[in-house]
Amino acid sequence: MKKILYTALLTMLAIVLGACTGNQTNTISVADLTDREEDILSLTTSDAFLFDFIIDDTYQEVSFWIEKYESGKLVGKKINDATAPVYGNGSLMFARTQNPDNENQFTFMTGIKTEGDDESDHSSFSSLVTEQRDLEKASITTGKISETLPIKDEMVLASICYTLDEEGATSLSSDFYEDPRSNMEELKDFDVVYLLKGEFK
Repeated sequence: MKKILYTALLTMLAIVLGACTGNQTNTISVADLTDREEDILSLTTSDAFLFDFIIDDTYQEVSFWIEKYESGKLVGKKINDATAPVYGNGSLMFARTQNPDNENQFTFMTGIKTEGDDESDHSSFSSLVTEQRDLEKASITTGKISETLPIKDEMVLASICYTLDEEGATSLSSDFYEDPRSNMEELKDFDVVYLLKGEFK
């Protein structure tokens, strides 16, 4: 299953990277996928987020990781922390798949693909199987950046939020993605939150 998922995600990144043109330099945005591409992802993942970035030679590498929060407090170390060289155009991917035999167990996958000349093409994938108990009945909401953003120090690109509140919860606001530090209070509305973060250097 993992091999199939890796292959599907690598294919998706290659497709997205091939379409990554026409945006402003030093920006990141949600990848514009066709219906067919979205169908492929829906068959292989529970949730998936793809982003395109275009940078100049100011930046040489990107770091990409997941953070877990419980009731607004950071828990543990970075998950799937990966760093890769970057060469102008590229794509980042974040996906979550649930184990069909165990509702508490799921796999996080992150991927980076960059492309300059033929010698600088780079792909990097990492995955982590984790178990989250007591959330079988939780409501799940997802969110991501809603527009093209300028590259800055540390960015929140996407989120997966769990709440046990019977009334459920909305996703994080667009303000949160634009200025996470000033809006961290929003995380307290959820029992568990996974944030996808990225930083260009």
